[in-house]
Amino acid sequence: MQKALLRNRQVNLIEKVWKESREYLKHDLQKNDFVCPQCKEAVGLHWAIPTKKIPHFKHKSKKDCTYGLGESEEHNAGKIKLFNYFKEVFACKLEIIDIEHFIPETKQIADIFIQFKTGERWVIEYQRSNIPIQDIQRRRALYRSLNINDIWIAGENLVRSDNLVTVNLLNAAQELRFADFFKMESLITFNPDNEEVTIYRGLEQLNQNSFIKNDVYQCLLNEVCFNRWGEPYALEDYLKVRESKDNEYYEGMALTYPVKEMVYANKLNKTYYQVNGEMYLSIPMYLHNLIPLEMEHLNLDVRWNHRPSNPTEEVLPMIVTGVYTARWEELLTKRQSKEIEFAANPVYLGMMFHSLILIYDDYFMTEKEREKEVKLLLDGKQVPYYMQNRYLKKIGVIEQDIWRDQFKNQVSLEEASQYFLRFMGIRSGMKKSIEVAISNGILYPEEVDKPFIVDLLFKMEKRAKKYIGAHFEKNKWI
Repeated sequence: MQKALLRNRQVNLIEKVWKESREYLKHDLQKNDFVCPQCKEAVGLHWAIPTKKIPHFKHKSKKDCTYGLGESEEHNAGKIKLFNYFKEVFACKLEIIDIEHFIPETKQIADIFIQFKTGERWVIEYQRSNIPIQDIQRRRALYRSLNINDIWIAGENLVRSDNLVTVNLLNAAQELRFADFFKMESLITFNPDNEEVTIYRGLEQLNQNSFIKNDVYQCLLNEVCFNRWGEPYALEDYLKVRESKDNEYYEGMALTYPVKEMVYANKLNKTYYQVNGEMYLSIPMYLHNLIPLEMEHLNLDVRWNHRPSNPTEEVLPMIVTGVYTARWEELLTKRQSKEIEFAANPVYLGMMFHSLILIYDDYFMTEKEREKEVKLLLDGKQVPYYMQNRYLKKIGVIEQDIWRDQFKNQVSLEEASQYFLRFMGIRSGMKKSIEVAISNGILYPEEVDKPFIVDLLFKMEKRAKKYIGAHFEKNKWI
């Protein structure tokens, strides 16, 4: 435990004043006067020099007291790091934040208790023990009976056998799954040793402990965000949503607008956001789940419509296309520089083959083929190239097998156009494939004379998918 009473004065070892008071706390005048905040029995201060464990209090004799009972060093470390994270990130919103907080109505001790200036209350529980699921359900029901939003973060030790396709969850971790804003089953874990957060998305149960995972996102604790409903998300979640809207066209000049503070506002009988106390912006609904709760130190990607065409645009000329925490700036810069560097590479057959397989998986793969691939992956095997070649030959996209030793061969724009046209069910006949690709909108005339690089391949792939999507229904298992 991190807290004790010293002659009715609370000592919290996390607070700065007590962090720097070891000599005073260990002095003979008070070292025997510490008592448990709950049962009022004697506790001892364990604070060695040099420190082998996190400084903490512990009951001197075994008592029937749940305060600090059975906490491991890892649990204690994780709880403290999570407390410091929430205290720092939510600083502008907090009225109270407390560690090992006793809730008298239900006689529970929350790892972290938060009360916001709005009056809303959260508890953060860091769960590392594989306790019975009935215990978790009971504790959650008690919190919710008080209208407290309970957010549970599992220890990384509750996840076993995390491989390419599946993940093995202990019973407690299974109970801590939650339905996220993507309407998928998710789980968040935290490793206090390396301060790494892992978010599992789209968990589908195979058997008692094994789950298929659709996505796994890893980041450091200070990079994760929580929205106003207490749902966690990572940069990859945000980019996934942004990329799904890439095809939307907005007039105006693109800008990134730094935001010191943003608050909810009402204007024209609609909900808007007041930015830096001076302007009102409307944020698209698809971004509402991805606005950090603190709404402080953000970046807004906007389109400035300097030639409004109607009265609404005159009043609100800025269209928001993105909103994200400034904590992601460095991550985004590194990511974008890598993407730009990669996108400038010439197109080789290996990348072309990968692009073709992605289209096949999305639009042409049968349920039987999918089941066969999943079985291979569950057995720890890769999907063999001969099988993928068979897919593409079956629908006439390739005539001969493409093997790994050919992956370094460079691909021409004419060849790439031909591959995509075959997917689209279009035959070029006597015309050049490039001409037919232009006439069907997967290639633009101004792109023909430029070098054929990965960036253009991605654009052609996206246009081909849009064409195929308009003519074919996606496979139902996706």
